[in-house]
Amino acid sequence: MREKRKTQPGSPDFPAARDIKNYKAAGDADFPADLVHERAAGPTDQNIQNLPGLNHEKPDCLDLASQDSSTSLSSDAASPKIISNQMVSGRKSQNSSALFLEGLKASIPVTTGYFAVSAAYGMAAIIQGMTVNQAVITSLTCLTSAGQFAGTTLICAGASLLELIATQLVINARYFLMSISLAQKTGTRIPLAQRLLMAYGITDEIYAIAISQKGTIRFAWFMGLVLGPVIGWSAGTWLGASASNILPADLVNALGLSMYGMFIAIFVPAARKNKAVLCCVLLAIGLSCLFAFIPGLNELSDGYAIIIITVIVSAIMAWKFPRREDQEA
Repeated sequence: MREKRKTQPGSPDFPAARDIKNYKAAGDADFPADLVHERAAGPTDQNIQNLPGLNHEKPDCLDLASQDSSTSLSSDAASPKIISNQMVSGRKSQNSSALFLEGLKASIPVTTGYFAVSAAYGMAAIIQGMTVNQAVITSLTCLTSAGQFAGTTLICAGASLLELIATQLVINARYFLMSISLAQKTGTRIPLAQRLLMAYGITDEIYAIAISQKGTIRFAWFMGLVLGPVIGWSAGTWLGASASNILPADLVNALGLSMYGMFIAIFVPAARKNKAVLCCVLLAIGLSCLFAFIPGLNELSDGYAIIIITVIVSAIMAWKFPRREDQEA
């Protein structure tokens, strides 16, 4: 039996490429199959390393070429992702701007109404002793007509801070329920800081518009809805307060009654249509007269009187005229 010889690359016995073809054509079983595969597939790093007399270190040009090619591939692979992120960011910015403008457009009726009412508040604030800047700052920080009017009265009367806080909590307690209701339509993606900004802008009219919208309430849209009324309310306050320093005192006192006229315009039509509203108004008027004229009760400050009357009337109305589920809008 013929002994198989082990050949090494670079030795005289190592077959050339043409010999491989001849061996394969002749079907010589003695030719090493691994060498046939290696030579047919071309030289590899392992074969090159096994060749004697060669410098086994790769040239720097090969390393640089491989690095450039890998860098190019990685940059080419990453560039679509960067472009995609930029496109998504651009679409989000455009969508936010469009939503903001939609909210701003929806707030136009509320803005015009707030401008007229807040002008009357500005005059009333000046009559009670506030300056123009104080009245405007109050409108910016306390975006509520009833609570703001009551708070201004207490501040100018020298009420304590505790009395002022308690009065605002009672008068504006409805905003707790409004905020909870709106939170159900905002989803869970809005962070806390944005939710606080949304809570700042909740008023009766803004809530009515927002809650009537279909689908999820977006932050950009709601901020557009809030911005217009805030500007209108503050600008009207500034105009009314500034006009009070120019107009005659008698005219200013007469215009200061427009705030009470606004409340009458709100309550009278509703009281004529709804028995519960009529009873609520009459009960509040009766208790207010008791705290104003009965000895002992009239010694309470206006803030505590408002708190007590509000709690009593609310409890009686909830007991006698509960709102049934089938009456929900």
